Amino acid sequence: MKYLLLLLFPLQTFAQQWVFPGSQWTYHVYGWTGESLLYLNYEKDTVLSAQSCAKLRATLIKATHIGPDVYQIDTIYPESIYTYSQK
Repeated sequence: MKYLLLLLFPLQTFAQQWVFPGSQWTYHVYGWTGESLLYLNYEKDTVLSAQSCAKLRATLIKATHIGPDVYQIDTIYPESIYTYSQK
């Protein structure tokens, strides 16, 4: 009987996936001192505090206006973003 119960209850459960491998979001942000591009890329699935979530890697490319027709370009790597779907 013990073996039958193991077959009825799988050891691993699966949640609905809403971020798919290869997903990428691009945001174009305008401000007073210039403009930026924010890229969010799906990195992997993980578990935080018993919650299945997706890890997103962020890259910010910032163009700051520092003079007439002169811009300073910086690439910034903020901390990763963790997101999940809640019903």
